[in-house]
Amino acid sequence: MAMSLAGCIGLIPDFYVAMRCDLTDLSLVDNEIPVWRRIDAAAFLPENRPMPLARISIPAHLPQSQVIALADAVHNALITTCDVPPKDRFQLISRFAQGAMIIDPTFPDVIRTADASIVEITFLAGRDDHKKRLLYRAIVDKCVAAGFKADDILVALTENQPMDWSLGGGLAYGAHPTTSHG
Repeated sequence: MAMSLAGCIGLIPDFYVAMRCDLTDLSLVDNEIPVWRRIDAAAFLPENRPMPLARISIPAHLPQSQVIALADAVHNALITTCDVPPKDRFQLISRFAQGAMIIDPTFPDVIRTADASIVEITFLAGRDDHKKRLLYRAIVDKCVAAGFKADDILVALTENQPMDWSLGGGLAYGAHPTTSHG
């Protein structure tokens, strides 16, 4: 069966995606020959991207109220700057004993205290530098409002591709039905 990809919006490397193309469902013919699967282009709109995963590393001495405030700050900043749906909250919070977090207290020209915390966010590639800067600023502003010093919040972003996610069931992202949490 000859298929033309002309007219498609695009392909994502390592993950064959038909966007606005008339392709067939993924199935195995005689258990040997895989054929294309049509994935709705809407699955790749920002509001339908898989949720970000935030890993928050904090010193063990922080009170629970401050930990919750930090986690809320990260999530609310993602909602307001990156269009993450409010229900798409996935965070891993790790507490570290004194001496288990090795963070340079002055690099680069900042002054960190014993409350220094690291926020690592993994999400799909596609957000521009402006959105990332807004995200950094929003996280820090919300953390400062919660009692943190601005220099104590270190944020690292990691972007990846749809094939780097499985949202459950052993299926790669895109093989899941598109749903919206809104």
